[in-house]
Amino acid sequence: MGLLKARHTWLWPFLCLFALFAPGVSLAENGPHLLGSPSAEGPSEDGPRLLDAPPLAEHDASSSSPIIRLAAELGAMALTSVVLAVPGAIVGFGLCGERSDCSSAAGYGILGGVSVGAPLGVWWGARLADGKGTLLGAFLGAGTAVGAWTVATLFITNDDLKPLGFPLFSIIGALVGYELSHAMNARQEKIPAFSVQPSLAVGSRHALVGLHGSF
Repeated sequence: MGLLKARHTWLWPFLCLFALFAPGVSLAENGPHLLGSPSAEGPSEDGPRLLDAPPLAEHDASSSSPIIRLAAELGAMALTSVVLAVPGAIVGFGLCGERSDCSSAAGYGILGGVSVGAPLGVWWGARLADGKGTLLGAFLGAGTAVGAWTVATLFITNDDLKPLGFPLFSIIGALVGYELSHAMNARQEKIPAFSVQPSLAVGSRHALVGLHGSF
């Protein structure tokens, strides 16, 4: 009996190879995996796969380009500044008092109206162009720029130039402040959410269990 077993020992490797490549055993080898990796023949297209997970949310196509948004900001800013310049001039005349020449006071009122209207116009103009910035960001930018110009006026000897810098720096600061807040909000919206859920793919010869999600 021992001699018979020894003679047929060479058959065992062939039997193992036959069992390995037999349909049933081979299917078990390419069966479900924990992470849902596809089999040699690939899972059925009827069920979801981790590799076929939906792509991450892309930037909304309706979002305007920076050029369109900037044009809307400038147009709305000009309109708002003109509208607020009128009450600014009225306030300037009211504060003139008994002085005979109130043109300078009205001019200061107009510059004040333009300075306040700049961040307001930038904000609502950008909103029309699907901007993601905030009104606070526009006012913070304008306030920072006006503050910087106020410090600069201490070193400027031309008194006629000093008042003109306030609305100019308010406009520049409002644009920069709003665009910075827009960039921060847009970046937060692009951060994808992490979600995982179990998935099942059923084919004609096998079933695949895995995880389906977005990262």
